[in-house]
Amino acid sequence: HTSSTQTKKSEKQQKDQPALAEAAEAVLHERLQSDDSDVQREALLAIGNSSGDHFTEQVVPFTSHENPDLRAAAAAALRFSADGTKVYGPWLAKEADAGVLLALGKAIRTQLIHGHTMDKTTQGVLAAAVEEATELRVKAALLSALGQAARTDPSAKAALIHAFAKERDAKNQALYGAYATARELMPDSP
Repeated sequence: HTSSTQTKKSEKQQKDQPALAEAAEAVLHERLQSDDSDVQREALLAIGNSSGDHFTEQVVPFTSHENPDLRAAAAAALRFSADGTKVYGPWLAKEADAGVLLALGKAIRTQLIHGHTMDKTTQGVLAAAVEEATELRVKAALLSALGQAARTDPSAKAALIHAFAKERDAKNQALYGAYATARELMPDSP
């Protein structure tokens, strides 16, 4: 009897799933249109947790919003989107806010972990951002994204090694060791 009841519940949940998904999408679309930035931020974060691509068009305008909290939430919202990597490069090239750069580093890394690829232009912008970052936590987040790319892409590994060669701060240099061997980073050392 219990097994039969559980089966019926499961079947009902499966039937209800599309309707629930549509209702949730409608609520998120509505909240993105809100005048309240806290409501918009929560909607963006919820979109990021949905692992879907259906909101990319609605999220992209937030990548250039004047509010850095909304830009950071937009980075998180696109982290599972197939189009995320296309958006991140141009955005990263012009972003100056440390909190948003931190969110972008985390989002790009998530994209790469989930099998998305990064084009060479975005890779170059990311490598330049690693070199330019002055705040340790931002540098670490951006470097973790470049390091993730370096696991499978030789040109990303070369960009990481090139960035290391320009790094003068010993604390920052230590970060690179998580993504490349000492021999790769310092080939002329004994």
